[in-house]
Formats: sequence, structure tokens, C-alpha cells
Amino acid sequence: MREARKAARNAQEVAEQRGIEAEPAELPGADLPLTTAQELWTEASRVAGVYRKALQILERDTENLARERDQLQAKTAKQDQDQAGLVRDTLQLAADQARLAADRADLEKELAALRRRTQEVAEWAAQTRQERIDSAAGFMDLERQHQRRLDEQRAAMDQDIDRSRAEAASAVARERSELDELRQHSATELEAQRAELEEQRRALRSEQNMLRAMAENEQENEDLARQRAELAVAAELQRRQLKIDQLTQTHETVKAHADRLREELDRRDAAARDAGHEDPARLQQQIRLLNEDNSRLRAQLANSLTIEDQQLITRLREDNALQAQQILALEHQCASLRTENNLYLISTTEVEELREHRDHLQHSISTHRKLLREKQEEVDSLLGGERAPRPFPGLDELDAEPGLQTARPTNRKTPDLDDLLDHIQRHIHADRILSSASSPLSFDKRDLRCLLGGLAMSRLHLLQGISGIGKTSLPKAFARAIGADYAVVEVQAGWRDRADLVGHLNAFERRYYETTFTKAVYQAGCAAHQDRPFFVILDEMNLAHPEQYFADILSGLENTGEQIRLQLSNQVLEPAPQHLSRQRGTHLPVPPNVWFFGTSNHDETTVQFADKTYDRANVIELPATPPAISPQPPQQRQPVSLKALEDAFDRAHRQHGDASEQILHFLREHLVQPMRDDFKLGWGPRLERQIRGYAPVVVAAGGSVGEAADHVIATRIVRKLRNRYALKDSDLRSLRNIVESSWPSLVRGTVTADNGPTATLALLDELAEARG
Repeated sequence: MREARKAARNAQEVAEQRGIEAEPAELPGADLPLTTAQELWTEASRVAGVYRKALQILERDTENLARERDQLQAKTAKQDQDQAGLVRDTLQLAADQARLAADRADLEKELAALRRRTQEVAEWAAQTRQERIDSAAGFMDLERQHQRRLDEQRAAMDQDIDRSRAEAASAVARERSELDELRQHSATELEAQRAELEEQRRALRSEQNMLRAMAENEQENEDLARQRAELAVAAELQRRQLKIDQLTQTHETVKAHADRLREELDRRDAAARDAGHEDPARLQQQIRLLNEDNSRLRAQLANSLTIEDQQLITRLREDNALQAQQILALEHQCASLRTENNLYLISTTEVEELREHRDHLQHSISTHRKLLREKQEEVDSLLGGERAPRPFPGLDELDAEPGLQTARPTNRKTPDLDDLLDHIQRHIHADRILSSASSPLSFDKRDLRCLLGGLAMSRLHLLQGISGIGKTSLPKAFARAIGADYAVVEVQAGWRDRADLVGHLNAFERRYYETTFTKAVYQAGCAAHQDRPFFVILDEMNLAHPEQYFADILSGLENTGEQIRLQLSNQVLEPAPQHLSRQRGTHLPVPPNVWFFGTSNHDETTVQFADKTYDRANVIELPATPPAISPQPPQQRQPVSLKALEDAFDRAHRQHGDASEQILHFLREHLVQPMRDDFKLGWGPRLERQIRGYAPVVVAAGGSVGEAADHVIATRIVRKLRNRYALKDSDLRSLRNIVESSWPSLVRGTVTADNGPTATLALLDELAEARG
């Protein structure tokens, strides 16, 4: 019974959630009294009806979910197909590039093979030409021998020895005439060939110069060079094919001439055989006689040639060989000129075709890049904005902190700087968070005034001194005393560039890896901090070269009146945190309430600051022994607002602006000339601007003109002599005397420990002592 009722309640709840009304159940035997069985039947019927309707709704929901799943699977399949297409396009592009590289390598191999083949063909042509000359000479000798033999046979057959001699002499004269004609014809033909080759050479040179001028005006690129190489190879192949055809034609001509000579010899031998009809014995005797006569006639013919004829024949042969060599050299030179000409033989039409091909490829690349961007945007939209990675997760977390987005109350009343300094000293001494009751922090008012005046002078402060004297604690305690905020950045020895300080962008992940420095500067611009001073403390700043990793800040400090903007990326990254600038990239603005403090030690693990860093900073040298003071406990005050502190500085500049003019007048009158003449040292408008910002605040905070001047001269002028090696003791003593004797004119009264040049004289004494 309980289980049935529980099932009924569950079904009723499901029905109510789905908006189903239960149908009334028909009871069997309505006239029966309501017993336990009837109640069970009623409950069961009602539950069954509810279950049936719930089952129908679940089936409809299941069908809807199935349809949505199919649609999602279709979208996913389409996305996979598009992604596969992109991958195929990428692989095809890589394959095309590989194929182009392989084709280029094959072309270079073919070019090398063609060069070797050219050399082989040239050697073969020279050998063939020499063989042709030798063959021609041999055929002429053979022809003369056959002619003499036939003449002798004819003379023997006619039994006319005298006539045979006359015919032999006539043959010799004819041969001599033919040799003369051949020499004249060869000379004429050689001169014509020389003139033609010279004309072709001039034409080729003219075309070559013109093509070189055209080539110099065209910007060469990789595709043009490849096309030029292909044309050169094609021209070389064509030239060699023509050469082979010429050699083949020459070979055929020589072969035809040899065949004609053989036919003539066979014909004459046949005529000689047909001339005799006698018996074999007599014929043999006649042959023997003819052979003897032939030998005798050969000897007579050899004796009949004069020495002049033999010398003429020798000279003609030498001239023929020399002319053949000259022809070979001219042909080789002509081939070289043609090859060089073909290298530059690219018409304007071909250049335009190459340019069109290049433009087509560039357009294709642009189209593929656009398609890739569209597909990436489509993928990002399918993934959804909530799942897409955010490029600045660390800064987004700061935006999500409610405490940073709510402004905190501050005291906007302009404070009296002397009273504020007294409060700062007492608050630091009583601060138990940064110190303990047994060893409280204590700083002399002179050092605190130097820091306060430095806030009006520069946005960069360098704290120097031995280890353990409170260089890092001073800006922390100062910030807590005035209600300011601070962040500490631990500098590492391996820092080399700006990425170590501000972080870097991983383009593949589309994520920027923020650093502690980046988060601190960004946090300073949030609503909770933007109305208060914010100190960014770079601990052990000179473990690495700040001129490298801190270069952007150092350059920005020179542009007074302009906000420093640290570039995080050269492209706009979305979605970006609210305090980043997105003009021409993504930048982190440095808020105007930020001051940078750098602590430094001087040992074998650190580096020296460059003048570039010193010249832009307020340098504070903390004493080795803290002062023994017992100030009164501080009173509770509201944090000083940034506007109130700036107003206090402005009021000090109005009321005590003459203090800076006194210092500048003292520098011009007493230190400009000796520093320039003896130490080759000077200064510019930057120092004057810093003095005008620093001195009035120091005086307004209870200091004196002499105190402000002593700090500026010691840290900004005399300090530059510390690394000089060519210092003279006489010059240092002279400078010390000038400072000491002229100081009363600066303070306009008696020189005391409070307004005297204590730090300046101590530094000069240190330099003199170092000189020995």
C-alpha cells in the first residue's frame, strides 16, 4: 500500500512538472463499498494513466533530441569535412612546393648533363671534322692512283707509251689546276664564312647588349629565373640538335661521295675487264707486263713532280688544316655567343605571362587565406563564445574581482608636506607588519624628504646601499604610511628583453602569458587603485641590464606629458580586458599614479647601471646605520589621494619656486666651467627640469635649498666622475675647494650640517682617496 502510494506520488510529481492532468479511473463494480482493494485499484489506474501520458511526452522529447542530435552530427560532419578540405589544401600546397623543389633539382641535374653532353659533342665534332679532312685527302690520292692506273692500262692496250706519258702529264696538269681552283674556292668560301661570322657576331653582340639593358630594368624573381633557365636549356637543346643535323648531313655527303668513287672504280675495273678477249695465258702475261709498266710509270710520275709542286701540295694541306682549325674556333665562339644570347632571350610577352602567373598565384594565396580565416571564424562560432579561449586570462581574473572594481575612499584635502613627512616617519617606525617591536624601521627625515621630492621629480627611483638596510622596505613602508598601494616584482638574472618583464603572446594558443609586472601595472589602473599612488618595486633591479628589459619604460620617461604605453601585441586581441588599449595593436597603458622603485646591490652578481638609467632616476643612497629615533605614535589618517598629493606638489612649486632658481644659478656661476674644462662634463634641460620639480618639494617638506642642491649635485653630477680613470688629484681638489668656498652664496647664510654639501664633499673625498 505504501509503495503504491509512493509510486503514485512520484508519477503525480512528474505529471505536474510536465503539465499532465490525470484521467479519472473507472472502478469495476461501482456499487461495491470502498475497500482497500478498491483504493489500490484507483491509485493503480490513476498512476497508469499518468505513466502513459508521461511516456508519450518522453517519446516526443526523445524524438526531438534524436533530431537535434542528427542535426548536430550533420553540422559536425560538415565541419570535419571542411577541416579535412583545409588539411588537403595545405598538404596539396606542401606537395606542390616539394614538387617545385624536386623539379628545380632535376632541372639543375639536366643542365649539368647537358653541359657534359655539349663538351662530348664538341669533341666528337672536332674528331669527325678531322676524319672528314683526312678522308677527303685519302679519296683524292686514291682517285689519282686509279686514274694513273687506267691511263697506263689504256696506253699499254694501245701500245702507245708516248701517249700514256702525255696523258699522265695532262693528268698532272689537270690535278694541279684542280688544286689551284680548290685553293681559290676554299679561300673565297673561307673569307665569306669569316665575313658572315663577323656579321653574326656583331649582330649577336648588339642583341646581347640590348637584352642586357632590358634585363637590368626588369626585377628578377625566382619564377623569372626558373623560366629563363628553361628557355636557355631549350635553346641549348635546339642548337645542339641543329649541330647534330649539320654533322649528320656532312656525314651523308661524305658517304655519298665515297659511294660515287667506289662506283666509278667498279665501272672502270669492269671496262678494263671487258677490253680484253684473249686467252688466259696471254692475258696473264699482259697483266704482268701491265703491272711492270704500272710500276715504271708510277716511278716516272713521282719523278715528274717538281719540288715546287710537292711544296705547293704540302702548303695547301697546311693551309687547309689551319683553315679547319679557324673554322672550328669560330663555330665554338658562335655557339658560345648563341648560348649567352639565349640566356637573355625572353620576350616582353613572356615577361608579361610570368607576371600574370605570379599575380594569379598571389590571388590564389589570398583567397586561401581568406577562406582559412572564414573557416576559423566559423569554427570559433560553432564552439561558442563561452568555450573560446580568452587571450588575457590573468587580467580577466583581475577584472572579475569585485574589490578591484570599486573605488575606495581617500582624503582629497591638500596636505601640508612638512606635516605629511612627520606622519610618514612616525607611521613607518610604528608599523609592525614590516618590522618588529625589537627592531623597528627607522629612516632619517632627510632620506624621506629625498623620496618625497623624488615623486615630484621622476617616476623612477633607485635605492642603493649595503644589503639588509631596508631598501625594499622603504617604498613599502612609505606607501603604507600615505595609504598607497604597491606590488613587488622579483627581477631575475636571465632577463634580456621586454618579454621577460611584460610577458609574451603564444600565437598558436592565442594566449598572452602575463607577468607579475603586467598584472601590477594593470591593477594600478583599476577603480580601487586609480585614485591612490601605486608603487611597483623591482627588487634586485640590477641583477640584469635594465637598459634591455626596462627599455620601453626608460624611453617613455623622456616623453613628459605623454602616457607610457607598453605594446603587448601588434594585433588587436579580442576579447580584451577593459583597461587595455586597442589602437594599432594591443597596449597596456601605464596609469599616471604609478611610480617605479628599483633596489640595487653592488657585488659580483650584479651589473652597473648605465648613465641612461641614472639620468632618468632619483637616486637615494641609504646610510649603513639607521638613525636612532623615538617618534610619537602616529594618528590615524585617511589615505592621501593622488590628486591631493599632486596639488601639494603644485603648491610647493608656487611657493618655493625660487629655491630651484637658486640652485640653477649656483650651477651656472660656479660649476659649469670647471666641470666642462677639467672633466669634459655637462648637463642639459633634463637636469634643470628635474631640479625645478625636486627642490621646491624638499623645501616645503622642511628641508633647505642646500639639502636639495647637495643631493642633486652628488647624485647627478659628481657621481659621473666615479667611473673615470683619467682623473687628476689637482682637479678633484680644485672642484672640492670651489664647492666648499661658494656654498655660502647658495644657502645665503651660514653653512651647517643641515644645509651643507655633506654628500658632495664625501663623494669627492672618496674619489680622491681611490686615486691613492
